[in-house]
Amino acid sequence: MRTQSMSRRGVGLALGLALGSAPAFGLVQIESFDNYTTGGNVASFAATSTVITPGATDWTVDVQGGGFGFHFDDTGNTPNGIDITGETVLEVDFSVNAGGDFGTTVIVVLEDKNGLQSVYDFGALQGNFAAGFSGTASTPLTLPGGFDTTGLNFFHVQANSFDSTVDPVPYSVTFSDLRVVPEPASAALVSLGAGLVGLRRRRA
Repeated sequence: MRTQSMSRRGVGLALGLALGSAPAFGLVQIESFDNYTTGGNVASFAATSTVITPGATDWTVDVQGGGFGFHFDDTGNTPNGIDITGETVLEVDFSVNAGGDFGTTVIVVLEDKNGLQSVYDFGALQGNFAAGFSGTASTPLTLPGGFDTTGLNFFHVQANSFDSTVDPVPYSVTFSDLRVVPEPASAALVSLGAGLVGLRRRRA
């Protein structure tokens, strides 16, 4: 009986150390693009021939030529912005429906409530995405010093496409999610801690 009691205390100690070294960070969604429209605080720039099609869970931009960008102030409609403290990876889900010979590049800009920005050019980081691409592009969240992670209140997303002989060319991109997440190792540790809690409760 004494041995079992010590074992439980050991599990509790291990759990405390695990959670103490890895706060319970999780996915933080910046924008889901569900029924996303260009009204309100949303602003964009594009050629007049650009066609924007809001969907139930995504947002499609068809551009006949030239760059396209859109942004949203006071992200999430929260007075102080979104808290992304502890998150380490930036992810964006999208598909390229049409693009030039070199594909389409996607750029994401994050800005805190003080106006400090961090820019991520997925075209430069991972190579341009060819027509037919559908999936997640990700990169480490390398925020500049002084960036207020408790108040992300602006994001900007843009895309463009370039052909080897004609610059620019028509393209089409559908965006479905923009988020920040913890690195896999931290997430796994938090899951382990949660599992230990469940184990301890079942044995209690």
